[in-house]
This record gives sequence, C-alpha cells and structure tokens, in this order.
Amino acid sequence: FAFRPSVYSESWPGIREPVPSLTYSFAGAYTGDQAVFSAFQSDLHGAGLSAFRLVTSGTDFLYALDWQHTSYRFYPHIDFAAHDPEAWAVPILPDGDYSIFLAPDFSFGVFGHPWEQSICIFGEPLLRAFAPFRPQPFSRLIRRDGQTL
Repeated sequence: FAFRPSVYSESWPGIREPVPSLTYSFAGAYTGDQAVFSAFQSDLHGAGLSAFRLVTSGTDFLYALDWQHTSYRFYPHIDFAAHDPEAWAVPILPDGDYSIFLAPDFSFGVFGHPWEQSICIFGEPLLRAFAPFRPQPFSRLIRRDGQTL
C-alpha cells in the first residue's frame, strides 16, 4: 500500500489506493456540532459493521489497525454496541489517527485518513457490501481507483 503518513496535502493520499477503490470525503463530520458528529459517526459505524458482516463468515476477522495505538483482530459477527463510538477500540471514522480495517489476505479493507478527512474503501467484495448502505459520510466521492475526480 506504500503508506505515507503526512499532514501535508501534497503527500495525500496516504496509501497507493488499490483498484478497485472509492475514496470519500468526510469533512462534513467536523462542523463543531457534537450532535451532527455523533450522528455521522453512528451512521458510518452501523453501515460499516453491516458491510463487514456481509464479507466475512461468523468466525472470520479483520485486522483493525491504528498506527499509534494497539491494533487487534476485529470479529464483525460478535455482538457489541456498534452505534456507540466508545465500543470501537479502533473507529472506522478516524479520530486523529489513521484507521484501517483490513482482510487478512489484504484483498479488501477501509483506510481512514484523519488529515485529508477521507475514507478509502477497496476491494470488490467490500465495495459491493457497502453499496446498499450508503452511509452519510459517503456523499462526496473524491477519488476512484486512486484517481482524483
């Protein structure tokens, strides 16, 4: 993925975005209104968990990676309060650090960039799984297959 951490826009995106992929801006989440942010985050986490469950079986896991904190195996089919942001040790919506959910074989995943305020979804199975949910954060597409629109 050629990860390049940077707060500078000339270095974005932070990875070599795979083909196929869609990258969305989530800049609308940070309005300063906590209710707006909470709704945005809850919507994304609910849609993300639903999509993750569609692409995994009951015993499968994804890697949940946060480059500055403990990473872990995330089992999407284990019940937890998905709409509660505190229930996610690594959130899908980046909270100041990069957040990554990745299939063990790297075939699909989600890469959240905190400074670009973007989320890249990649891999055909996960793109198909997210399609019916269209969470609020996915209203503004900024790149397709790594190419700026």
